[in-house]
Amino acid sequence: MKKVIFFGMIISLVIVSCAQEEEKSPIEGVWQISEYTFNSPDTSWTSKSPQPSLWVFGKEYYSMMYVYSIEPRPLFPDDYTRNTLTDEQIRSSFMTFIANSGKFELDGSKFIVYPIVALEPNYMTNSSTEYEYKIEGDTMESTRVSITGSIRYYKLVRLE
Repeated sequence: MKKVIFFGMIISLVIVSCAQEEEKSPIEGVWQISEYTFNSPDTSWTSKSPQPSLWVFGKEYYSMMYVYSIEPRPLFPDDYTRNTLTDEQIRSSFMTFIANSGKFELDGSKFIVYPIVALEPNYMTNSSTEYEYKIEGDTMESTRVSITGSIRYYKLVRLE
């Protein structure tokens, strides 16, 4: 009888711990942009060899960092410090760099990001951005339409 009670308790613990595990969201993980397309009324381009990027999604938090340019960002001089950089060096290096982290939520075929910290300070003030997404295997396709009407298409591959 003690063995039956013992095994019953073990089975109950396993069932409870399995029930408590949250299902992993489909975008949870680490992603890298493998293709990037930008379309606006003034310009349009596609990069099939994009610059460095990482998109990280946890259970409810995210972080995105990427360079949205066909060309690599220019390096600073070897002897630079943050205080000795010229306005042009700062501008040429940071204008194409996107960096923000915060909370996100899923809503059907969309994920919505709510930045807490961002390279652009205005983006941290009650902003959110909505992305359409579709995942097939280890590939995610995501599209974002900006308030100016430009369309950004991202093709990402899962790194983990």
